[in-house]
Amino acid sequence: MSSDKLFHTEHLEQDLKTKAVRGGSFTVAAQGVRFLLQLVSTAVLARLLLPEDYGLIGMTMVVSGFVGIVRDGGLIYATIQKETITHQEVSLLFWINVSIGLVIALLLVCLSPLVAMVFGEPRLTLLLCALSVPFLIGGCTVQHKALLQRQMSFGKIAIIEIISRIAGIVVAISLAMANFGYWALAFMEIVAAASTLILVWLMLRWKPAAPKWSRDVLSTLRFGGNVVLFNVVNYISRNADNALIGWYWGTASLGLYSRAYSLLMMPINQISAPITAVAVPILSRAAKDPQKLKRIFTEATSMVAALVIPIVVCATVFADDLVRIWLGDQWMDAANIFRLLSVPAFLFSASQPITWLFIVLDRTHYLRNVGLVMAPVNVLAFWIGLPYGPEGVALAYTISSCVLFIPVVRYALKGTPIGMMDVFRTWTQPLLSAASGIAAGLAIKSLVQPQLSQLLTAIVSIGVFGLVYVLVMVLAFGWRARVMAWYARKASIRKAQPTATDPVS
Repeated sequence: MSSDKLFHTEHLEQDLKTKAVRGGSFTVAAQGVRFLLQLVSTAVLARLLLPEDYGLIGMTMVVSGFVGIVRDGGLIYATIQKETITHQEVSLLFWINVSIGLVIALLLVCLSPLVAMVFGEPRLTLLLCALSVPFLIGGCTVQHKALLQRQMSFGKIAIIEIISRIAGIVVAISLAMANFGYWALAFMEIVAAASTLILVWLMLRWKPAAPKWSRDVLSTLRFGGNVVLFNVVNYISRNADNALIGWYWGTASLGLYSRAYSLLMMPINQISAPITAVAVPILSRAAKDPQKLKRIFTEATSMVAALVIPIVVCATVFADDLVRIWLGDQWMDAANIFRLLSVPAFLFSASQPITWLFIVLDRTHYLRNVGLVMAPVNVLAFWIGLPYGPEGVALAYTISSCVLFIPVVRYALKGTPIGMMDVFRTWTQPLLSAASGIAAGLAIKSLVQPQLSQLLTAIVSIGVFGLVYVLVMVLAFGWRARVMAWYARKASIRKAQPTATDPVS
């Protein structure tokens, strides 16, 4: 691919569905590998490190976790979304991202003594200074990764993410075996960031020009600023419940609530992240054609619904069984919290595709407004539910999510070719299939419960639910044809070997 093509997308607008299939294949496979690497590395490092080591890293997350949400300035989506962009514009954005990374790194260094004093842990000073390095390095990779996504080079992105993660894990395990303690976890992040920097610059031979200010970039900065502001208020909203429960009820209640929420959101995040990574660039290329935008959006939303709805329905009905399987009997007090949180978890997942439209249609000011309304409403709901314990907070979150969902969807779809019924129709088949699975799962549970232990009963009933759900989706609603078409298209992609993926000269 010539370097000029990095900034144009006309060659990508043909057969977007094929590119979506290829991108989805690479991204889902990479997500699966990363998840497996996470499981393996966690299991190994947990046997080599002490809980204290993880506690120190957790303390640094109070600061680094917050500043991390502004690390790209919202500019990665700006580059992906724009219909036309120039080498000079991307170069200027590159230097802006480098500056953001430098400012964040300096901020962490300056705050490190204060954080160490607050926690009464002097080791945090040097540790936070070390963890500022990935932010500095990351600023040099944002626009390269944005250009790769803009050109739908999902295979290259997958290779970069997997190799960099493996490099970080190998270094972490080596340091842990050499008794370096918490530094193993710190250097895992540093090495992963450094590996990403090397790989993106090798796979995308684009070199930024010297920065040259242009008034045209102001609209791009407003775009990114709106995304950052939404991320900040969303971060506050998503963490206020934990903070309030920990302050009012203490660590034990917070542990139940946070474990229930984490268990519920882990599979949902594993699904939404790869689909979003593919959907945003694909939809951006279709934004000029309302009918094509509507078709691709509804197909992607159908996929999200088909994957998320069974998780949420299963969590609602089999909450006790899921908690017993994954967390153990000692966590059974979290089951009702888990059940209550399944509703806001579903509405959060259902609203994820809506946020794609804010990005691809350059309506991030709508996204900002949504965040500024939702955050205070949710925090107020948490406060109202707080005197009634973690379950009260979970119930209040459920109510606020339901109250906000319809107005937010109506606001988001206003002026687009997509109607609310287009979104709701994507839920029909998964909901009916999930209802069939629930009926079968509960019937089997009542039959085997007298003969099997509680753990085996839970595994069997949930397994039957999953099997029936898949069978109904495939046989009754024609998803077999969709899957076969997907494989056929994937096979044709392998044979075609498009030249658009040639290395950049």
